[in-house]
Amino acid sequence: MAKRHLRELVLKNHTACIGGEALIWSSDALIPAHLRMFYLTTAIDYTNGSPHIGHAYEKVLADVLARYRRLVGNEVYFLTGVDQHGQKVQQTSASEGIDPEEFVKKTTARFLSLWEKLGVRYDGWAETTDSRHKACVSAILSS
Repeated sequence: MAKRHLRELVLKNHTACIGGEALIWSSDALIPAHLRMFYLTTAIDYTNGSPHIGHAYEKVLADVLARYRRLVGNEVYFLTGVDQHGQKVQQTSASEGIDPEEFVKKTTARFLSLWEKLGVRYDGWAETTDSRHKACVSAILSS
C-alpha cells in the first residue's frame, strides 16, 4: 500500500496495523508517544482441550510486547481469555462423561495455571461464560 493511502487510512480510522503492531494516531501531534495508550489482545483459546505450545507461544510473545511497551512509558492494557462455548467443547465433555460447564472450568484452570507458571501478566481476562461477556454480547446483538 502506498504511504499516502496508508496515511489516509490512519487519519480516517485513527489506528492502523503494520507488521502485527497496532499504531495509534493522535490528531494532537503534541501528545508524546510514551503517553499514548497501547491496547494488546490475543486470540481467546478454545477450552475443548489442554493448552499447548502454540497457546504458550502467542501469550509469551504478547507478554513480551506488553512489558516492552510499559518499559518505554506506554500505558498498556493486555487482554486475553478463553472461549468456553462450541460443539467441540460439548463433544469432548460428553466423551469424558462430564457436564460441559464442569469441563470448561477444569480446562480454564489449566490455562490459568500455565499463564501463572510462565509469568504471563495480563490486565484483563475474558471468559465467554462470564456475566460481563454475556451482557456485552446481548447488548451488541439487540442494538
